[in-house]
Amino acid sequence: MRFWWELGPQGGEAVVVGFDVAVIAQDGRIQVVHGFLDKVPA
Repeated sequence: MRFWWELGPQGGEAVVVGFDVAVIAQDGRIQVVHGFLDKVPA
């Protein structure tokens, strides 16, 4: 499962942008989440 997200003020430009990849275990629960940052403040 992969999902994108943004962090910033409501109605404003995102300060941080990234995506996460979740690995689902055989029992249907989230086993691990790997987070990736695409945009971060300088």
